[in-house]
Order: sequence, then structure tokens, then C-alpha cells
Amino acid sequence: MFCPKCRSEFEPGYTECARCEAELVDELPPPPKPEYNDLATVLVAPNETILMLAKSRLEAEGIPCFTTNNVQDLVSGRIAGYCLAMGPQELQVPAEDAERATAILESISDEEAEEEKQD
Repeated sequence: MFCPKCRSEFEPGYTECARCEAELVDELPPPPKPEYNDLATVLVAPNETILMLAKSRLEAEGIPCFTTNNVQDLVSGRIAGYCLAMGPQELQVPAEDAERATAILESISDEEAEEEKQD
């Protein structure tokens, strides 16, 4: 038995995915094709916290985001978000959303700079 959403496998007798609550199927459908092939990097993050904050902000604005070199499962080799083995973490968006995403991220930087001036 398989979950058609998260593609987890279950032993016979289960009828619903514990994670997704989706009804299990006997066979998985073919894997989905990538939705976006043309991605643009809009942020190279110095650490994972900044990467996730930026990702959250863009997703709140309706822009799908993807991360590269997201190696949180890697036990060693990470220094302040930079993985020595993989390189920096990048935030990517569909190319058609790159200009709007960059403007949103720049507005965040402008807001932070303004707040620092007031302090």
C-alpha cells in the first residue's frame, strides 16, 4: 500500500496515511514532473535562518521557493550555514517571479536598515 501524496509505503492492512491522512492505493502513480525548470537564484544566504525567513516571506506573497544545498541532515562540515562540502545555500524562484521576489527581499532589507537607524 502506498500514499499517493507523500509516496510512503505501508504494510498491508493500513488504509490511510498517518502523515497526510490520504487514502492509500495499491500502486503509486508515476512521479510528478518538475513544475519549474527555469529557476533564478534570488538569495545566497549566509545562514539557514535567513534563508528560511526569506523563503517564508516570499511564500506568503504567493511566490513558490526552492532551496539548494539544504543539508540540515548533514552532521558535519557546516560553518554558520555554509556547508564546506556543498557550498552556500541558495533560494530560487521560478524565473518569471525573480524580479518581484528580488524587490520583496530588497524591501525587507530596506525595512531593517530603517529600523536600525531609529534605534
